[in-house]
Amino acid sequence: MVAGLVATAAMSLFMASARRLLPRRERYPLPPRSITDHVLGRARPCREDAPIGETSAYLAHFLFGAACGALYGVLPRRNAPPTNGVAYALLIWLGSYLGWVPAISALPPATEQPPNHNILMLAAHVAWGAVLQASYQHCIIKPIDERHPSPPFSHASYYCGPHIWADAPEPTGCDPFPYA
Repeated sequence: MVAGLVATAAMSLFMASARRLLPRRERYPLPPRSITDHVLGRARPCREDAPIGETSAYLAHFLFGAACGALYGVLPRRNAPPTNGVAYALLIWLGSYLGWVPAISALPPATEQPPNHNILMLAAHVAWGAVLQASYQHCIIKPIDERHPSPPFSHASYYCGPHIWADAPEPTGCDPFPYA
């Protein structure tokens, strides 16, 4: 879940930055905002910078990203290539923008969106997948050697969630919160 939150933060920063590169006529609210407005029953035009709507959109986007990241954590990845995170993210884009999002009438399908919007959202999902994969690779809990304890906040003492990687041994004698 932590990896999903980290990846969603990177994706959100990318989307906000890349949106500025779109032609003015295509700078309408990004999908997280439009989907959230629709789901919450506020599909009417509203100011994009309205605090309640913006907060709801960010919260929904981070919750969705965390949930998708948590699901990725339980998928088997024995000897998986680093591109698996990107492939997973592209499957999420495909299932969302050609699947459930148009099915609930939150947005038209990606095939009816401007090409620049699709490129932006595909690139944002690639960034999400790359950061997700890197976060999972970095956050594997490693046993702490009691003879040579790691200093606080070293890579060996990070706790990024339950140990669920099928290809890594279960830690033994490892306190996931050694400095708590």
